[in-house]
Amino acid sequence: MVLIGCGAPTQQQDPLQTVKDFLNWYGVNYKKATSFGLVNQGDSVNYSVNFEETEKFLAYLKSSGFVSDEYLNAFRKQFTAAQYFFEKDPINEGPPQGFDYDIVLWTQEPDLVIEKGKNPILISSEIHDDSASLRLDVYMKLQFNLSKKDQKWLIDRISYIK
Repeated sequence: MVLIGCGAPTQQQDPLQTVKDFLNWYGVNYKKATSFGLVNQGDSVNYSVNFEETEKFLAYLKSSGFVSDEYLNAFRKQFTAAQYFFEKDPINEGPPQGFDYDIVLWTQEPDLVIEKGKNPILISSEIHDDSASLRLDVYMKLQFNLSKKDQKWLIDRISYIK
């Protein structure tokens, strides 16, 4: 017996479900996702971006199936900018600037965002045929921009909103 169109939202038809599924994936895989050594650091060694590890991190995020190449390329730009600032203002103690919080969810308390993301409060949404913008309250307010590629919603950007 094959069930077709059982009415449950799927990633292919619902950008909000994509966000929920991504937050669930991130929650389940949080330990692995945060295990990559994105910054080289050590005794008397100035911080620098570990680009080999950042690519592994991005490949891992891509393996979720919920993020677009645009999302990953924005991280690449962020890592390049961080390296520029590490070189411009060398430091080797304290938390590395730009890496002292969860860079995926823009918070120092990602577990609360992940938990609340299971039942987010939708503040506003704008959904078109191939793009969507959702503002959600998931412990904090986040905006998720998505695009539809091959009939599948993918996250292009997550940003913190005040």
